[in-house]
Amino acid sequence: MLVVAGGGGAFVGQFFPDVGTSGRFDFVKGNLVGYLTVMVLVWMHGSFFEELLFRAFVITKGEAVLGGSRAASIAAVIMAAIFFGYRHYYYQGMHGAIITGLIGLLVGLIYIWIGRRNILPLAFAHGLVNSIAQTSRFLS
Repeated sequence: MLVVAGGGGAFVGQFFPDVGTSGRFDFVKGNLVGYLTVMVLVWMHGSFFEELLFRAFVITKGEAVLGGSRAASIAAVIMAAIFFGYRHYYYQGMHGAIITGLIGLLVGLIYIWIGRRNILPLAFAHGLVNSIAQTSRFLS
């Protein structure tokens, strides 16, 4: 994920400015109550809900609607990645939406590769990445 974010960020940055999170999480900086509140949301919404929605639901249902073939799986992963990136556009701008969409593509491919059996490792990884970002923001 870091390679996608880092390498993709450098490339996408040539076309779209990186606006970060547009100040959405500025209140976390040095604010313990804000940090703890965001951490609860990171783990409930940012990791478990998003993985259940974008991977388990959108990919699984998309595959079924598209016929269940390997091509349907890939198309469903691409649709989920676009939806995932779009969902982050409003506070990350186009740069963040594309990077997040690329990360969603990678995670979606991992999801179908591991056989759609367990969403927990993906939710844990998602939560860990978001936790590191929020902890860094809190400590800065």
